[in-house]
Amino acid sequence: MSLAKNIVMIVIILLLLALGIHQQLRINELDETISTLEKQNETLKYENDKKQNELDTPLEDRMEKITSRENAKIKYACRLAQSAAFRRSEGRFLAEGRKLCPELARGAELETLFYTETAAEKCPELETLPGEHYLVEDHVADKLADVGTHQGVFGVFRTPEHTLEEARTGGRYLALERVQDPGNVGTLLRSAAAFGFDGVLLSDGCASVWAPKTLRASMGAA
Repeated sequence: MSLAKNIVMIVIILLLLALGIHQQLRINELDETISTLEKQNETLKYENDKKQNELDTPLEDRMEKITSRENAKIKYACRLAQSAAFRRSEGRFLAEGRKLCPELARGAELETLFYTETAAEKCPELETLPGEHYLVEDHVADKLADVGTHQGVFGVFRTPEHTLEEARTGGRYLALERVQDPGNVGTLLRSAAAFGFDGVLLSDGCASVWAPKTLRASMGAA
């Protein structure tokens, strides 16, 4: 066999070897990909099973339940609702309502959320809100409520801080001077939001924006 034929044979053999190595590498890569996908699938199945188990677990077994109206957290929340001075000193306020609390949570830090089992059933998205969650019995919710009829949802929020420096030149603002009725202040806040105002400026002597009656009338516009 001539030298040229030998060289051709060697080249062919080398090409076959290279092709075999390349195929083996691709097979190894495929095996690694399949292994990774299997692990991801196992993780996803574990998370789904865990979530399903949580859903199957009774609500009272998933979170702490407050049964006493004299509980320290309940008394603290009630004091926030009753005293403007205490709200100012603590930098917190209490809001109530299945719709109001989630709305406020978009712009204020929600620290603690209290709700009844009935409220949780009617509004399951409450469980997705941040903060500490507590299930409360109906008679405890009655103590938290600012009015006789309530929806069984109450949140303790950190009071947002705003200054005049935030007002932008050319913006549209509603200015309130000594509007003392909380319901009127809340209604004006809601109206300003509906008409696209950039904000509301309140003088000294106006009712507190964070008072329960103001919040209820504002429907989350505060």
